Amino acid sequence: MGFDKKRDVIEYELNDVFDISGWDISKALQLLYKSNPTLFEWIQSPIVYYTTDLWKMVVSISDKYFAKKEAIYHYLNTARYTIKSYLTTDDVILKKYFYVVRPLLACEWIMEYGTKPPMLFSTLCEKYLSGEIKDAIDSLVKIKTSSLETARGSHIEIIDNFIEAEITKIEKYLNGIKKEETKSLEEINKLFIKLLGV
Repeated sequence: MGFDKKRDVIEYELNDVFDISGWDISKALQLLYKSNPTLFEWIQSPIVYYTTDLWKMVVSISDKYFAKKEAIYHYLNTARYTIKSYLTTDDVILKKYFYVVRPLLACEWIMEYGTKPPMLFSTLCEKYLSGEIKDAIDSLVKIKTSSLETARGSHIEIIDNFIEAEITKIEKYLNGIKKEETKSLEEINKLFIKLLGV
């Protein structure tokens, strides 16, 4: 303990399979207040190796700080970045399609329910995909599970068209909603004191 500035990010590699990452308490609660999507994804994770009563306290107030518009922008920008970085050439890494479709489906969930989206890609697919686009995604999942992570192939037109239509739909939605009002820090401040054991 001291006044010198410490890193507020925790990163520790256990071995070739597992590593640890996170934030200190102050940083985590700041990110909660800012509706950081990564924190909400950790909260939503279907896999929990270990939890504590302190973490449950964070989870218990998290819904109050979820900001719909900011979350949609995050997922939309994630999709756009992946398209720009990996899907502009004739020959693409097929796995990258998932890094576009999943955030776009997360936007669909937020637009419909106004809550943090499920972590599982399969849950979002079952909810929002049907017909030919679902068949195309199912085929892509099979390719992914039976080939290398870097497997390449030609563009999949039906998925490209779906992505383009989704982005247009989401952008139109964003233009029609207002930013949420700034949330009170009161509950986070109270929780911070509890977490410190003061």
